[in-house]
Amino acid sequence: MKEALTKNWTLKVLALGFSFLLWLVVVNIQDPVVTRKYNGVPVTIEHAEIITNRGNTYQVLTDSITVEVSGKRSNMEKVKVGDIVAIADMKNLDTKSNSLIPIEVSVNPPNTNDTFKAVSIPGNLEIKIEANKTKTFPIMAETTGSLKKGYVLGDTEVTPATIEISGPESLISIINKVTAKVNVDGRAEDGTLPAELVVYDGNGKTLDLTRMEYDLGDEGLSVNVSLLKTKEVSVLFSTSGIQVADGYILENVTVEPEKIEIVGDPIELEKIESIRIPADALRETDLTETVDRTIDIADYIPVGFSVTDETVGVPVLVKISVVKAGTRVFEFPVASIYILSAPEGYKMSYGTTGNVSITVTGAQEDLDAMEELGQGSVSIDLAGIKTAGKYTVPLQVVLPKGVELEQEITIDVSLTAE
Repeated sequence: MKEALTKNWTLKVLALGFSFLLWLVVVNIQDPVVTRKYNGVPVTIEHAEIITNRGNTYQVLTDSITVEVSGKRSNMEKVKVGDIVAIADMKNLDTKSNSLIPIEVSVNPPNTNDTFKAVSIPGNLEIKIEANKTKTFPIMAETTGSLKKGYVLGDTEVTPATIEISGPESLISIINKVTAKVNVDGRAEDGTLPAELVVYDGNGKTLDLTRMEYDLGDEGLSVNVSLLKTKEVSVLFSTSGIQVADGYILENVTVEPEKIEIVGDPIELEKIESIRIPADALRETDLTETVDRTIDIADYIPVGFSVTDETVGVPVLVKISVVKAGTRVFEFPVASIYILSAPEGYKMSYGTTGNVSITVTGAQEDLDAMEELGQGSVSIDLAGIKTAGKYTVPLQVVLPKGVELEQEITIDVSLTAE
């Protein structure tokens, strides 16, 4: 028996070794080592106080990394992105570049003691170190949205009124404006509203708040909004200061716009219906022709009221129409002139737009009895015009008995083939 066990021992050892190698091959074939990449792995920075305690701040230029993990396939099935820990320790900051920190990566999936090989891509976290700067800024209200019709924005008050912001010197130095942004869409009453902090540079571009440090306290940022009600009121002039020359008549005084929108306390607004302009504002003597006057009526708006835009004043155009005694002037829209005998196959256009002035004469009582010239009372006759071109044609005006045109009125027309 002993002789059988010890005989050919060399072959037996070789067989045992071959069996072990075969086992390893089979195991590796069934559960091989595989490598996988995990994107978007965040990096935790440790010992940041090494930078910040020196009065500096830093900006991380590498948002996230890719980690290449190797391990047995059966174990790799357990690895998730959240199991990968990436750490950049400020103690290991490369003093030559002063911007690169080596990244150390470990893989720790739950419920396993298996080991993994992990490599960070890139291998360093890149940062930018700058001097830290702190500056105090006033906060201005910034409203968005449209108030309910009939209301305009009054005073706004931001709480807190100022804010202290810290951050990289290059960022703090370009801050141009700090606002409390609040939505007032559809509002019709006063109130205090929560607001969003927005920081702008000199070009009106918003800056990244995540790179800044500030403290708005437990109450946060808010804007107290006051609203004013609007109302349209008539603009009325006293014409007693207008004097015309002998033989002339003050035919009419018109104002454009006839109404303006004012704002004020809702209760007080109910008491006002018009803005009255005194005679001194429209004083004229010995007028012999129609004149236009532009008057800024801002000074005549009662105390306690204002217009919606106080930066441009309140200009109105006053037209003082003066005619000779025994005459009357009508302003008739060119677009309302009736066309007779229009040639077929042509398109007609006028050489002017707006109104045409029509002056008539007659007994004053007949003129006073006249109404405005109606539709169809003013026309042109294109009979005899058969070709394209530019023409000057007389106006035909239907007038009551005893009234006639002061002189013939013509108008330029153009005919083009369609």
